Amino acid sequence: KLYWASCDIRHCFDTIDPPRVFRLCDELLKEVDYIVRKYSVLHCYDSEKRVVTNHVKEVIPQHAYVRDFIPAISKKYNHAVLIDKVTVSVLHRTKVLEQLKEHLEDNVVVGVGGRGEEGVYRQVKGIAQG
Repeated sequence: KLYWASCDIRHCFDTIDPPRVFRLCDELLKEVDYIVRKYSVLHCYDSEKRVVTNHVKEVIPQHAYVRDFIPAISKKYNHAVLIDKVTVSVLHRTKVLEQLKEHLEDNVVVGVGGRGEEGVYRQVKGIAQG
């Protein structure tokens, strides 16, 4: 099972070992194909008289589309409008791992500043955020 916790721990991404993250994901991703589903979520805030739109992209196992995904997405958002972008693509496991490996190992950092940090650097420690 995969458990995911979302929290803000200062500088935690600076010490994560990218090859280890890749090995863990390689072990956890068992499906052959995955669906990339895009949708938007509109939240209305009456007190602030504004609408906030979040654009979401989720990757799920291909067989879970109707059975699991739609009920899960409707439970995830309260008092919101969901807009299906009607763009669904299928990614093979090898493509998912390829993109993950690229994100983990080929991140480029641009240094700007007055302390001799200018230049383009390949990140070798930690993982990129964002």
